[in-house]
Amino acid sequence: TTFPRLARERRLAGYPLPNGAYWRAIDTAKDLTEAARELGSHGV
Repeated sequence: TTFPRLARERRLAGYPLPNGAYWRAIDTAKDLTEAARELGSHGV
């Protein structure tokens, strides 16, 4: 699959998030709505 191939080719990278942070993927309109709700509940 794609990820093992990219790993063998050393073409993958990662990024450490600061403490207390998290990654939220937004792939659909529903994801965007949920993320907006989450941000709103945190006063952002």
